[in-house]
Amino acid sequence: MDTTGVDGPLPVQVCTWLHVRSGFDVSDEEALESGASDGEWLYCLRATEPGDRQVIWSGVNGRGIIAVVDFSGAVRRRESNPRLYESWGRLSNVPRAISVETAQRHPVLKRRFGRSIQGVERLDASEALAIRDCAGGLPPAVSFEDCEPDWDAEGGDWSGERLPPEIIVELVVVDDKDIARKLGFRSPVNPAGRKQRLRNGRYPDLWSSQWVVGEVKNQVTARWGPEQLEDYIEQCDAQWPAHHWRGVLVQGQPEMAPNALPRLRASRYVDRIEVWSVIETYGRYEVARLFPSRPLRRR
Repeated sequence: MDTTGVDGPLPVQVCTWLHVRSGFDVSDEEALESGASDGEWLYCLRATEPGDRQVIWSGVNGRGIIAVVDFSGAVRRRESNPRLYESWGRLSNVPRAISVETAQRHPVLKRRFGRSIQGVERLDASEALAIRDCAGGLPPAVSFEDCEPDWDAEGGDWSGERLPPEIIVELVVVDDKDIARKLGFRSPVNPAGRKQRLRNGRYPDLWSSQWVVGEVKNQVTARWGPEQLEDYIEQCDAQWPAHHWRGVLVQGQPEMAPNALPRLRASRYVDRIEVWSVIETYGRYEVARLFPSRPLRRR
């Protein structure tokens, strides 16, 4: 199906596609020759509406921006994790894949694709237009006339339950105000629905205007977490010098790696760093402070 030059609907969200977790072969030129794929439940933003379009991003070793998903508007909570959402959608290839290198060097797209995209994020209008131009147009909107939602079907290939554990923990912290408050966030985490860019171009997983910055890991180790958080604290101190910034590491495991404790104790920000675990147990999330043994004094 030749869609070159077709100006289909602009995308409003982007989802990371993990090629090692999906059965869809984007390298197969015949994959969608006859048009859009069959319907399936795919990971989406909670506020997804009929006709909304999502671009699929395959970074690092992937092919970049490779396809779009059109949603019918039927949205449900993920059965295995009700904090996540999925919508009935159909997938279409873009006329020309936008490589990772192109996306990360483009003057508009590099703001989004020059960093890690975890889960689903909302695109702005300038990014959507840039994607259309770089892809040589976008495929036409698909019809759901003969593709009604199958409410008994399981989630699709790259939906929420297949996300890496640290991404699920991050979404929980962002979405649950009570959990965020336990971790020390006294104002909304990632306000406006997007991560905060620091002056050095890095994007912390968690950021609050009330002087708390954080990162989520599957498990904190001596080399995985502390140095990154120290950089975030240093950047926030420089960018917002009127405030005393604290750092939070959040993990999805009950214990840190054994080598993490001496590394944290040796940190120049030892009096400004906390480590927490957020673990789901029987449908409920339990929050526990792993470091230090006593709460930090709030300023």
